[in-house]
Amino acid sequence: MESWPRVDLDAPVGSLLGQKIAVGGVGPDGTATVVYAQPMRHLRGVKVALADTSRREVVAAAGSPVVPPTMTLGEVVLAHADLQPTSAGQVPRLKWRWSADPRLTFFWGLVIVACLVVAVMLHQPSVATWILPAIGGLISLRLRGRTESEKKHIDNAHVYEAGRYVTPGEAWSRLPPSAVEQGSHALTPADRVTVVKETYGSLKTDVLYRIENSALFDAAFAPTQRFEVAMIAWDPSAPDAAALAAEVEAAFEAARAAAEQLGFTHLPDTALDTARRAHGAARTALQAGTEAERLAAGAKAAQLLRSLALYYLPTLDPTTPALITTPRQIEPS
Repeated sequence: MESWPRVDLDAPVGSLLGQKIAVGGVGPDGTATVVYAQPMRHLRGVKVALADTSRREVVAAAGSPVVPPTMTLGEVVLAHADLQPTSAGQVPRLKWRWSADPRLTFFWGLVIVACLVVAVMLHQPSVATWILPAIGGLISLRLRGRTESEKKHIDNAHVYEAGRYVTPGEAWSRLPPSAVEQGSHALTPADRVTVVKETYGSLKTDVLYRIENSALFDAAFAPTQRFEVAMIAWDPSAPDAAALAAEVEAAFEAARAAAEQLGFTHLPDTALDTARRAHGAARTALQAGTEAERLAAGAKAAQLLRSLALYYLPTLDPTTPALITTPRQIEPS
């Protein structure tokens, strides 16, 4: 799988204006995750819109902090997203939720100012009767977007590529090799296996990925069997630990690539329609704007998956924000 173009973590954010970036790293709780960043011009420096793809307990210091242009990308992510960055790549398209879009204030501000100018030029003071409520609505919208950003809702931003949504797990795998692969030569075999475990754990707690790429979690799928055997054989104290770690890495990448190539088609033909409906309901639950909507969509997704009775599909709990009920597992089971 081809990596995204590398972005230097030591680059000043003032030199990255307009770029849409995925930053991978590890949080203070040891959780590997991806944070999306988009630096933009601001009167007081550079505004960096941040969106965390995980539901970590540690919340970001700010959803869109304004920082000095000389501050590096790595420093911004560390200070404002509580993430120790390891790699960054430029993504093709970053789509924000409308209430969290960092560009929304500027766009609608221009529209309102333009309308006021036109009203004055045409001597139409009555236009203010709808301009002023629009200003109030814009302020309310931005406050809501700021609150949601600081709560780090998982759907504040999405990467889209080739007309499809890129899951956080896929985003992690697309990070450039500067830290993920090339840097593995400087890591111990145990460190390299830990990276695999964390990546697998991230995918396992991504409900959309679990449903769409279920083969990676099916012990009867040959590439997944190879990965499970490699994990069983892994022994950090073995004389050939480096070779064992290399097999874990290779087996995992092969299993993930094969699962993603199959996608929904790994499922029995009779389960395809139901699984796709469950996937849509789960996405609706994750993106829901209200608690009632989230619970209803989550319950629908859970019911559809239960009806399939396939052991490698996840069990959902609509009352859980991420919908996954089981504790995070970083090893195949």
